Amino acid sequence: MLIALNKDKKRVNAQDCIDSNNKTTKYVCPSCKQDLVLKKGTIKIAHFAHKKKSECISFSEGETEEHLLGKQLLFEMLRKNMQEVYLEAYLSDLKQRPDILWKTDEEKIAIEFQCTTLNIRRMKERTSNYKRRGYKVIWILGKNLHIKNKLTNLQKTFVGITDSGIFYSLEFDVSNKMFTVIYNLNSINHSRRIDYKIKSWPIKSKDNIIRFMRNSNGLNFEVNNFPRYNLSIRDNYIRSNAYYSNRATKLFMEKIYQNRDSLISIPIECYVTLPCDWMISSSNMLWKYYLLKFIQLNSKNEFTTKELKCVWEKLITNKLLILSDFPLVSSDVLDTPLKEFCNFLVKQNILKDKGDQVWRINKRPIFYRNERAKYKQIFLCK
Repeated sequence: MLIALNKDKKRVNAQDCIDSNNKTTKYVCPSCKQDLVLKKGTIKIAHFAHKKKSECISFSEGETEEHLLGKQLLFEMLRKNMQEVYLEAYLSDLKQRPDILWKTDEEKIAIEFQCTTLNIRRMKERTSNYKRRGYKVIWILGKNLHIKNKLTNLQKTFVGITDSGIFYSLEFDVSNKMFTVIYNLNSINHSRRIDYKIKSWPIKSKDNIIRFMRNSNGLNFEVNNFPRYNLSIRDNYIRSNAYYSNRATKLFMEKIYQNRDSLISIPIECYVTLPCDWMISSSNMLWKYYLLKFIQLNSKNEFTTKELKCVWEKLITNKLLILSDFPLVSSDVLDTPLKEFCNFLVKQNILKDKGDQVWRINKRPIFYRNERAKYKQIFLCK
């Protein structure tokens, strides 16, 4: 930890304390009030640690150099421009301590710099506690959690969304003092690989960073205006054989066989990759199959969005569709893959959006009788 209380019960920063060998100087933990020792060495920046093994609910021992230095750098960046910025402020009503507490005229912002793995349940709990007490929450990821070519379930929990519907994640590279926004996340294929765009600033460009933290819509980002709905129907069909051994695909095969379908008979639209397929941790072919089945068996030529969402919710209830956890986004955007699939089916001329939450069935999805007919249709796809 970087902050302690001195003998006068005033908050002091380890960077400002001079002598770590002075045994008469007493420091205590702001949370548990146990004795602390000041550590000033050559490996880590100056910091405090509990003298004895502690069960302090707010501070954990063994902070990495990256975490100690990173939150100090972020604090100094904000402090230069803002009046009410606090490092390691203990919130007694929450029994939580954000790395940085930032108060503006409009809002209270809790900033967490996460450098190591964290239990997803604990992350959701901390985020929920902040939100319930009216705090805006900003999670910034350290090097070990930086996004590469796939999103882990833990990384997904740190994804936020702008008012304009752009998903993003925040990263900080302490060694290079670079702040990065990862945005426009797009699934590539059924292997769970993703691509994305990057916007980076050195920490000295604090105006851009602060503007984004205050309002994620405050900066212009280049966005793909042409969703890549059907770019890989053919490739996904061919490659899908490589994924038949995993648990999700085994469940997919089991369920389609129970419905007297097979890998030959199912519609080719099951293989499409949607931009936000990464939001789902179960098989992305399975839920698309059930929605196509719903359209095929619908006795009318139209249905409502409400009816479609009922199918979606039933799949979630029956664990045939498992959404990843997204504590930083509102629940009304969790059906983004469903909306994307409907738009894709409109493009395929299967559906037509009549407006007023009503969809017309232009043509039924094709369930194939033989592989030759299916191959012919697949290789007509661009």
